[in-house]
Amino acid sequence: MVKQSRGIQSIEVGGQLLRALARAGEPMMLRDLAREAGMAPAKAHPYLVSFSRLGLIEQDKATGRYEFGPLALELGVVSLRRLSAVRVATPQIAALAGEIDLAVSLAIWGTHGPTSSGSRSRAIRSIS
Repeated sequence: MVKQSRGIQSIEVGGQLLRALARAGEPMMLRDLAREAGMAPAKAHPYLVSFSRLGLIEQDKATGRYEFGPLALELGVVSLRRLSAVRVATPQIAALAGEIDLAVSLAIWGTHGPTSSGSRSRAIRSIS
């Protein structure tokens, strides 16, 4: 049995707002954001104030809609830098190679030149 670590409930509750905003993919009004997160607007508002102070979200002064802020962008960029497109694409490359029974390769040109990943089809694999 895996022991579950103790967390902070208020962060998890607030995280539901961030998830709802991410699912929507566009700025949202407080009432809609709260509804999508499964909470009352009066409960959601203090979380949004705190997230705003951190820069995770910001509120458009003209429309009143909430959207992701500069800290969210910074976190996303850091995550993207760590993401290996080759590692992510490899299972799909292997599946495609198996489906079409041909060799499939992915090449990505980055700052250090090309990076590639390929998968041979089952027929080619059995010959190798």
